[in-house]
Amino acid sequence: MKKNILAILILGLCSNFMFAAGMNTFSMSPDIVITIRINLHTKSSGCSTGFGFCRFQISTGIGGQSPQYSNDLSAQAYLNSSNQLVLKISDADLQQYEGGKSLAWFQGKKSVTVSEDYSLGSDLDKALGATSPLVIRAGTYNLTYEGGIYTMIFPQ
Repeated sequence: MKKNILAILILGLCSNFMFAAGMNTFSMSPDIVITIRINLHTKSSGCSTGFGFCRFQISTGIGGQSPQYSNDLSAQAYLNSSNQLVLKISDADLQQYEGGKSLAWFQGKKSVTVSEDYSLGSDLDKALGATSPLVIRAGTYNLTYEGGIYTMIFPQ
C-alpha cells in the first residue's frame, strides 16, 4: 500500500513538473501585435514626400484582403511592457513599398527622424490596448535591424 501511495505521489510530481515545463515552452507573449497599413510620408506634404507618418490603418478584411491605399506599407505595431509603441517593418515590405524608395531612410541607419507629431487615432489606440492616446512625437528615434526586420520604439 505504501508503495502505491509513493508511486502516485511521484507520478503526480512528475506530471506537474512536465505540465509546468510545457507551459513555459509554449507560453505566448503578453504583447498584442496588430498588423497595420501605414504611409511613411508627412501629413504636411499631402502624404507624398518626407519621412514621417501620414496614415495608420488597422489591416482587416474578409478572406485575407484588407482595404488599403495604393501607397501603404504593411507593418506590425504593439505596446511593449514599458508602454512604448513598437513598430516593426520588414525589409521585404520596404522593398515593395513605392518601388523601394523608402529603403534609404532605413538601410544602414541607427536612427530615424520624424519631422512632425502623429496621433494614431482612437481605433488603433483601443486595438493596441492603450489607456491614453498614442502619439508619435517629432524627434529622433533608435532604429534596429535584425533578421530582416527594422524596429522603432516610440515612448509614450
